[in-house]
Amino acid sequence: MRLFVYGSFCKGDNDHDRLDDSTLLCTQARIMATLFKSHACDAYVKLTQTGTVYGELHEVGDHIMEQLDEYNGAAGAVYERNSVTVHTDHESCGAVVYTGGEEMEDGEALPHGNWKLDRYPEGNDMFYFAYGSCMDLERIRKAGVEALFEDVVGGASLAHFRLRFSHHVHDGGRADIEEDHLSSVEGVLYKVTPPAVDYLYDREGVYEGHYRPTIVEVMSQGRTYLALTFTVINKREDKVPPFHYAKEIYRGAFPYVSTRYKNQLQELFTISFPVQGMSTYMKELELHR
Repeated sequence: MRLFVYGSFCKGDNDHDRLDDSTLLCTQARIMATLFKSHACDAYVKLTQTGTVYGELHEVGDHIMEQLDEYNGAAGAVYERNSVTVHTDHESCGAVVYTGGEEMEDGEALPHGNWKLDRYPEGNDMFYFAYGSCMDLERIRKAGVEALFEDVVGGASLAHFRLRFSHHVHDGGRADIEEDHLSSVEGVLYKVTPPAVDYLYDREGVYEGHYRPTIVEVMSQGRTYLALTFTVINKREDKVPPFHYAKEIYRGAFPYVSTRYKNQLQELFTISFPVQGMSTYMKELELHR
């Protein structure tokens, strides 16, 4: 049986050990619902025809569902088990979800619909994973915000995702990430503060509905970090990026990513998504570094 989870049952949260025997199918799943938090519980959802709630999709056995029914009080009015359609980057499928029961205390609606994002710490423990043009410190300097991104942890790797160019603007594609269990994306990990996050929300067009913030697990220098990043909401077919944007990605990645990933970017910008001028630029960069 497929189970959609959105709160404390998600990977890394308090109750995830109750899903120890499950198989994680997707970390960027979504359903049509509204997410609430209250003093009585961590989180609950109500199914609606508007709104989106983000969470994880798991494959679970009957014995786990029996235990969850008991734990969630599904026979009473704490949580109720309901059928729902779950959407991922690759498919839509049926699953079950625990929603708030009739007697659930009224809570605060979370408009972004992402429990991990709501729980993400502010202040000194915030990290940002850049995989597109935000890796490029030269572009950040031109924007006049270099002070917000001066604390570079180093290169980082995001497993089970692939790099795409699914956001279209007037001159070509812009970078995106999509779940893919056979791939990984490398980038730059920054330690950031709330002003940097405010800048990123504006830059990534969050309020215009272009990208959405999400929390991902990345590896950097042998350590695991939970980091903020951004992914395209309405993914389209990949579109070749313009030269100036491809140059920013490669220039920003060059000091931090592995040789293997640099080779992947070279192949990407010369074969998969051939960008005029990139072959010459990448050779020149190699010579001068």
